[in-house]
Amino acid sequence: MGLGQLRQHALDGLERLLEPHDARALRHERHRVEDRQRARRDRLGELAGIAHTYGWDLSSAVNDQSGNNRRDFIWHTSAVNTGAGQIAVAVSNNSTDAPPAGDLTGGPHYTITSSGWYTFESDFENVGGVLAVAMNLRDAAGNLLYTQTLSDPSDLIASAVGGNRYLWFTFLAVDRLAVDDTLLTRNVPVTYSPPSGSTFHGGVHHVTVTATDACGNLDTCNFVVVVDDTIPPSITSCASDQTVSANTSCQAPVPDFRGGLVVTDNCGVASIMQSPAPGTLVGLGTTNVTLTAADANDNETSCVTHFHVVDTTPPTITTCPPPQTASASASCQAAVPDFVAGTVASDNCSAVTITQSPAAGTLVGVGPHAVVITAADIYGNSSTCNTSFTVNDTTPPTITSCAPAQS
Repeated sequence: MGLGQLRQHALDGLERLLEPHDARALRHERHRVEDRQRARRDRLGELAGIAHTYGWDLSSAVNDQSGNNRRDFIWHTSAVNTGAGQIAVAVSNNSTDAPPAGDLTGGPHYTITSSGWYTFESDFENVGGVLAVAMNLRDAAGNLLYTQTLSDPSDLIASAVGGNRYLWFTFLAVDRLAVDDTLLTRNVPVTYSPPSGSTFHGGVHHVTVTATDACGNLDTCNFVVVVDDTIPPSITSCASDQTVSANTSCQAPVPDFRGGLVVTDNCGVASIMQSPAPGTLVGLGTTNVTLTAADANDNETSCVTHFHVVDTTPPTITTCPPPQTASASASCQAAVPDFVAGTVASDNCSAVTITQSPAAGTLVGVGPHAVVITAADIYGNSSTCNTSFTVNDTTPPTITSCAPAQS
């Protein structure tokens, strides 16, 4: 039978359990135990023939503050009351001692049923200031087969427990057990910078890991955390359309729409861009304005709003035609002359149409008549000016019959 490696684990944070002289003692014990490798391996089935004699203990111990033995932590194995080719495994800490080759099946235990290499671990731990030892049995692949934690409330690390005392075999059947590798390891505190659990934003981040032992020796390694943000910003509301009047050049500057954009991003919005840019002069009509939100990782989302430029400026009449007069015809009327030709008008955005009322050629009677000149652009804006047309009667009466002479 091949019974596994024997391993001793150190107490996490309990430096006093691993003083240098104790470590030397354990190394000496390891050498002593490794000498047992020369023992012959027997098949597990052969243990049926020694069913009431086979068994051994593997003990590790701690001393008190004065260096005296305080407590043992013991692995027990026995073939008593087990089936053919089986070994019972149990643990104790002096309060539940089981004699070598005794019956271990009456209490908590594990039964090994197949031949192979097994690891017996005694893992010293600091549990709220009290010493606790996790006794772990593993198979050759490292799978945990059995565990039991031994702890006594009086084993206070700060005041009662000193260092480790020994690691030894008792009642060892060297002709039926192959032993290899007794190992002492220390659980070394490890710190991270940035600390473990830190939140990383998008990009490349360097993390330094530092392990420090009880003697102040340390070693470091580094690794890189890359946070790849592939989620684009989310636009919940695009900026509203805007409408303005054209200036005297029939243009208007594009306003800044960026303040009206409502946008969020999982890693933060880095920039908002606008095209055409604020201040760009555009002509009459509707201009599409594209707003683009980007995060620091170049993810982008866009929306389109509209800028409307309208013409609300009426034409300017720079010359209104002067008043005109005319003599009434034989019917005491006169035609309104054409005042349009004498009108000068301009507009910022389009050609100007000039009309008059009354229209040229309209017959009007004797007297003054108001004439309204209207200048209009193609967008419905108009301006007016007023002039007049006066019809005068300059025709003398006609005597069609003179009175006869009288005597």
